[in-house]
Amino acid sequence: MQRRKGFLLLTVVIFITVLALSSMVSVFDQETFLKRFHEEELKQNIAAIRGGIDLYRYKYSISNPDPLKIATLENALHSGPVADITDLLASESLLRARAATGTMQWGLVTNQIKNPSFEIDTGTDYGAIGSWHGNFSANDNVPDGWQLLSQGAEQVLPLDEAATYVVSAWINCVSTTAKAKLQIWADSTLPLCEFTADQSGWKRYFMSFSLNSPGDIRLTLEQTGLTSGDIAYIDGVMIEKWNPPASVPAIATPVASVWTASSTVVSRKAVEVLQQRQFADLISKDADPATFSWWFQW
Repeated sequence: MQRRKGFLLLTVVIFITVLALSSMVSVFDQETFLKRFHEEELKQNIAAIRGGIDLYRYKYSISNPDPLKIATLENALHSGPVADITDLLASESLLRARAATGTMQWGLVTNQIKNPSFEIDTGTDYGAIGSWHGNFSANDNVPDGWQLLSQGAEQVLPLDEAATYVVSAWINCVSTTAKAKLQIWADSTLPLCEFTADQSGWKRYFMSFSLNSPGDIRLTLEQTGLTSGDIAYIDGVMIEKWNPPASVPAIATPVASVWTASSTVVSRKAVEVLQQRQFADLISKDADPATFSWWFQW
């Protein structure tokens, strides 16, 4: 009789345990579902805002040119807050107002480089920086805002804030011996930072540097392979201010964020798992992904 009571008690305990575990699994499933729902909503909202910006630029640059309208958008993109941008897009019926709601902690990323993809050769004059003045002759096969070097090109630009910056570029070294070097200079002694690309296929390289006081810097790009016929393609150069959320540990490595030709809207609160999944190719194999994952954005 005692043995039967023991078996009955054990059965009851097992039954309750299974129910508890099932309940926990259900909670985990719901939490995962909610996270994925918020991820998808966040991606859709970011895409809607960026799409609205592109449509606004197209409408008032090409379809119905209006320099004042374009200036209004660009001023908002460079100064924020993001609410001004989303309100402007919503007023033009280019964005549903709900896309800017919630606690997404929107932010702005601005590329300090002029003509970063070397596509503009229409005679755009970006102005002189001290005694330096980039090219602004139309249709001469030299990108506006850049100056040619013997093996590459350079651009001088002002950075008006003492801060940490991240420089990045997409590079493809076509031949096996080709190499491309990017350097940042504040004077003629030693570069603030540099990296060399030597891999075939398009890859985004990045590195950070600190500026102790506002001033002008010089960015140089050179093909440094030593074999005749070496070819290295460079595209999408970017310099951005390192501006992580306040919760990020100080030891986190500064990394490149989403690329933009001028300015774009980003999320300061993207889910880490999604960030790692989307940008795993940017993380070097010997690095700890946990130090990067919070910053990667779509």
